[in-house]
Amino acid sequence: MANTSKSFIGFTASLILYFSGINTLYAKIPDELLYQPPKNVQSTQLATLVGFQKLNALQLIKARIYLTYINDKATLNRSHDWNKVYEISPGLTDIRLVSDTPNYFTSGRLKFTAKASHHYQVKNNQADIKFNKEPLLFWVEDLDTGEVLTPKQELLGITVPSSVSFVPVIISK
Repeated sequence: MANTSKSFIGFTASLILYFSGINTLYAKIPDELLYQPPKNVQSTQLATLVGFQKLNALQLIKARIYLTYINDKATLNRSHDWNKVYEISPGLTDIRLVSDTPNYFTSGRLKFTAKASHHYQVKNNQADIKFNKEPLLFWVEDLDTGEVLTPKQELLGITVPSSVSFVPVIISK
C-alpha cells in the first residue's frame, strides 16, 4: 500500500508540473521581464553573446550551454537555443546559464565586462573531462581575442535521470 501511495503522489506531482507548464506556455509575460536587444544603437557599438556546444566523439558527451537570463532579463531559451546570438550593450554583463546534458544539469551565473564590437561565448570543459577526474568548469571567452574573461569556475550541478526535460520559468520579483 505504501508503494501505491508513493506512486500516486509522484503521478499527481507530475500532472501538476505538466499542467503548470502548459499554463506557462500560454501566459503573457510582461515585456519588462524579457531580454530585449539594445534599441537605436549601431551594431558596431554592440557586442554579441552566444551559448556553446561541443561533442566529444569518443565519450559521446554533448556539452551544451544556453543562456537563460542576461542582466536579470529572461531569454526563455531552452537547450536547442544554445546557438542563439544576443546583441548586448558594452559594460558589465551578468548572465545566468544552464548546461543540461543527458545525465547532468548545471546552472549558474557569470559576470564579465563586454566591449563594443567583440563576440563572446560561454564555454565549459565537459567534453574534455577524462573519467570524471577533473571538475566541470565554466567561463566566458572573447572569441575575437581568445581571452578568458571570467575565472574558470564550478557551478551548481546535480546528476539527473536522462528522461528529465527542463523548461525555463520566470519568477517575478
